[in-house]
Amino acid sequence: MSRKSLFPARAGSILTLALCCLTLLACIEPESTLCPEGLVCPFGQKCAAQQAVCIKDDCGDGIIQTGESCDDGNIIDGDGCSRNCESAEACGNGIMDVAANELCDDGDTEGGDGCSADCKSTEYCGNSIVDEVLDEVCDDGNTEYGDGCSADCKSTEYCGNGYIDFNERCDDGNNLDGDDCRWDCSSGRQCGNGYLDPGEQCDDGNLLDGDDCRRTCEIAFCGDGDLNTQGLRKEECDDGNSLSCGTCDASCSHVQGSSPATGIITVVPGGEIHDGEILVISDGPIQKIFEFNTEGGVASAHVRLAIPKIDKDFAVPIAIAKAIDDETDFNLIVTREWNVIKLKAARNGSFANQPIIKSSDERSLRVDGMSGGVARDCPAGTGCKIDDDCADGLWCPEVPETERQMCRPKPW
Repeated sequence: MSRKSLFPARAGSILTLALCCLTLLACIEPESTLCPEGLVCPFGQKCAAQQAVCIKDDCGDGIIQTGESCDDGNIIDGDGCSRNCESAEACGNGIMDVAANELCDDGDTEGGDGCSADCKSTEYCGNSIVDEVLDEVCDDGNTEYGDGCSADCKSTEYCGNGYIDFNERCDDGNNLDGDDCRWDCSSGRQCGNGYLDPGEQCDDGNLLDGDDCRRTCEIAFCGDGDLNTQGLRKEECDDGNSLSCGTCDASCSHVQGSSPATGIITVVPGGEIHDGEILVISDGPIQKIFEFNTEGGVASAHVRLAIPKIDKDFAVPIAIAKAIDDETDFNLIVTREWNVIKLKAARNGSFANQPIIKSSDERSLRVDGMSGGVARDCPAGTGCKIDDDCADGLWCPEVPETERQMCRPKPW
């Protein structure tokens, strides 16, 4: 074939490529921002510097602005800069960076103050270390009674050591009779005898909870974890803390319960969805960027969402629902009622309250949510009663009656 015959073919290819580019650019609203990775950010948002995601503020643009402690060009936790750019995720900065495996951060790197020097321990009984600064005399790696070390690590559990153990009524530091405690520590002055003894805040003559004086002879309060139904306060709930997180409000007067986040995607009949438009959906821990496409490939890290070529009013909702449901690592429950796709987080909690983002206009696609998730939001170290009180990745283990239940990292 001669060179003359090759030139028209090459010119035709260049013309076709140019037309495709013009078609793609025509699909993007003038107010939108086209990122290098192919992501289209809606009006009012811009591209992150090192991540294929749209950002609503300066955090993630790679430039440390006023009010930011760091900015590494993304909105990901655990990489040396938090997703909100407020923490460089270093122990001692006063911010507990869960993504950096911190369990505490009291603003210094000193131990013995309830937070270890590396922010990896809350210095609690049961860590197999005798913390003398906390008045521990033993620590056998658990919080159980009757094994030679008490559940609070304050006693070696023998009568006469001056500490009232779980099976003792008293302990005055000796094994003699004729004083305030018998030789075997089986009886003596104690909480529940109706007298206000030294160290007691109250004593109503019983060892029951649910009234104004707890079984430990401490005055009952909202957040102590015991439901006060017989005292002067008439509580409706008590999730072990006086914060607004968890399944009970801060005043212990309203049950918040626990519910999953939900969202709705509505495909408008007669609307046009074009190549390159995106739909960003998150279940909390995981975010997916779906890119509408008729044929060919999509941007790197995007999930292809094929646009049907025929019967779009009926087939597009089916395609969207199928694409979301096919993502097996997504903890979302997907249902569809004709042109309406309903999303529900598979687990209860506020962590899935993440907005659905789209690049198309309201004439073709409408979104609402994700929102409405309640509970599963109390941080580590917060009082709790059930697992639904604690944030994702934490649980509320049972402890002896003399201890307080707290949200702790899951051991599995």
